[in-house]
Amino acid sequence: MDAEQGFQLHIEEFESANTLGRSPIVLLHEGLGSVAGWGPFPAALARATRRKVVAYDRLGYGRSPDRPAPWPTTFLIDEARTLASLITERVDAAPILVGHSDGASIALAYPHARGDALAPLGIVSIAAHVFVEQLSIDEIARLMANRGKLLESLRRQHRHAEALLENWAAVWTAAGSVDWSLDAELAAVTCPVLAVQGLLDRFGSDEQLERIAAKASGSVELKRIAEVDHWPHREATEDLLGMITAFCDSVDSSRKGS
Repeated sequence: MDAEQGFQLHIEEFESANTLGRSPIVLLHEGLGSVAGWGPFPAALARATRRKVVAYDRLGYGRSPDRPAPWPTTFLIDEARTLASLITERVDAAPILVGHSDGASIALAYPHARGDALAPLGIVSIAAHVFVEQLSIDEIARLMANRGKLLESLRRQHRHAEALLENWAAVWTAAGSVDWSLDAELAAVTCPVLAVQGLLDRFGSDEQLERIAAKASGSVELKRIAEVDHWPHREATEDLLGMITAFCDSVDSSRKGS
């Protein structure tokens, strides 16, 4: 594993044996996550898929520099453009994007925002937000009402934990007031998509999956996991790894056969 402060962002690479001929994975963390916040998942993903996995902390997160406030409601689109620069800088083959929550939203926005950067071969969307639901805003309000305990956890993985929490909560609340969605961005998604969500997800309903399927221009496979909340990579790790591995192998097989 390689870790560095390259590209102004903290980036880590997780290697696996026998990766030859397999597309790399770029892994995008959740709204309050980081590389460290994934825990053992990136290394497990590299082993299961036999691929190189590139993970990074976005600005304002983890060990990366702070992001000035206020965050605009376009922040996920901005992050998709940053992802394009990172892929150009650090990834030497068309990747498969795997994102969770806000990271999944960024992955889905990437094809529209990428410019001349490499097009993704496929996207794995785990608990994405593609429009704002009141239940998401209500859950964020509950988190902020107990922010003291949450900050204790966030400080263990983020240099700028207080600013991150305040900015993240504020921007999602603002997004709810302007009828924010990724409908236009989803129309640019022509690659295969695997969209996964826990049926007990407190931050998003099944309507998120249905919107992805309705608005994306490419093929979309929907996977719903029973008895799982917002974090399938923690709550149903082996099931999720199996889904991602099968999807990635299918994407590579289709690419080689074309």
